[in-house]
Amino acid sequence: MAGTSRKNRPKKTRKTSCAAYCFLLVGAAAILSAGTGFKTGAKLLSEIHFLPVRQIHIRGCAATDGEKLLNKTNIKRGTPILSINLQAESRRIERNPWIYKAVISRRLPGTIEVLIQERMAVGTVMLDEPYLIDRNGHIFHKAERYGNSLPVITGLTKQDFVQEKNKSNDSLKEALSLIACLDRHDMNSGSGTLITIDNTLGLTFCNRPDGIKICMGFHNYNDKLLFLHTILDDIDTKGIAAKAITIKSLKKAYVTL
Repeated sequence: MAGTSRKNRPKKTRKTSCAAYCFLLVGAAAILSAGTGFKTGAKLLSEIHFLPVRQIHIRGCAATDGEKLLNKTNIKRGTPILSINLQAESRRIERNPWIYKAVISRRLPGTIEVLIQERMAVGTVMLDEPYLIDRNGHIFHKAERYGNSLPVITGLTKQDFVQEKNKSNDSLKEALSLIACLDRHDMNSGSGTLITIDNTLGLTFCNRPDGIKICMGFHNYNDKLLFLHTILDDIDTKGIAAKAITIKSLKKAYVTL
């Protein structure tokens, strides 16, 4: 056949039209940039009322309100999509103490995607007031009602962070390491777990109904908890009422009756 009939010609898809539209816009940007300089050309293009923001999708919000986060930015429906400074708007959202990271991207012709990564509270630190702490050791918000189901960390004051900042931060990270190990051994009782920090002697925790205090010192918490299981099984079998258990090493422990 000499040609294809109009009836049998493939229909143009919306995707093809969108691609062609974007190609024209890129070409327009290139012309503007060549004629007036890149910055001026980009500015002119951004001021054209082509490609307004029509949809805003925000994902990842659990402890925060997505609409309230967006209200703190310049991302609005109807705003020229190319005029939005993505990095600057990300920083605006990250000012919220609950937000660890915000990633904003454009999806032409008119959609803005906002991906939120919130901080995950893993414990409550008792200073002058209870504060939430994330797994990286960042104290980020007053606990209020959020800390009701989290392990409680005591033994430090704000003054400790002034006088012995590095040591206090290290001790706090040790407490978080202990919490992670308690999770691994299914021994985390949430707010029923109390961890006390002594910058010199180490960590002590209590989360059993019998109130036994477990002195863990510093480091090797996973192996020490394995050793602790053996000790607890032994004293339960013998019917010993213990007040405290001090684990000095992976082979030596003292039981206070």
